[in-house]
Formats: sequence, structure tokens, C-alpha cells
Amino acid sequence: NTAWPGRIEKIKDNPVFIIDGAHNEDGAKSLSKALDKHFKGLKERYIRRYGEAYLLPSPKEKELMRVLKDICEANHIMYKPDEVFAYLNEYPGKYEEISLF
Repeated sequence: NTAWPGRIEKIKDNPVFIIDGAHNEDGAKSLSKALDKHFKGLKERYIRRYGEAYLLPSPKEKELMRVLKDICEANHIMYKPDEVFAYLNEYPGKYEEISLF
């Protein structure tokens, strides 16, 4: 078995709390299957409420982003998209995308 932190990772049981860093179509499909498995009927309720939206607004976005910022800064993790992409662009070709299939 392969563990991929942040990939459909259950971090709490009561209430169930799952995190996922899906960022492309395959990731979204995997997340959808996992949600169907763990939360029966959630997919239908999601589609009724949000349609095909991938990003969702949160009434606590500012608070959540502050927590993310604090954790990232405390652990020396880049979190601003422009900084991450600037860093990645410094190393073209260094990171080759791999496929398991």
C-alpha cells in the first residue's frame, strides 16, 4: 500500500474529517469515489447545491487562510501560489512527471 499524505486522508473520526489536495481531473474523480464510499448521498447533495463548481467559497475563508499561513510559516512551507510557481519555474525539467500506469 502507498500512503500519500493529504490524498483522501481521514484525520478525524468523530465527526469524520477528510482532507484532500485534488488539483486535477483524475484527483477530483478519485475524491468523488472516496466521498461516495464514505458519505452515501453526498455527491448528489453537492451537485444539487454547487453544480460542477470545483472551488467553493467559505464564510470562514479569512480565518482558514490565516491558519494555513501560520502553519506554513512556522514550518517554512511555501503557500503563496506565485512564490510556489516562481520556485518551480527556476527548475525547468528537473522534476519529471511520472505515471504509475
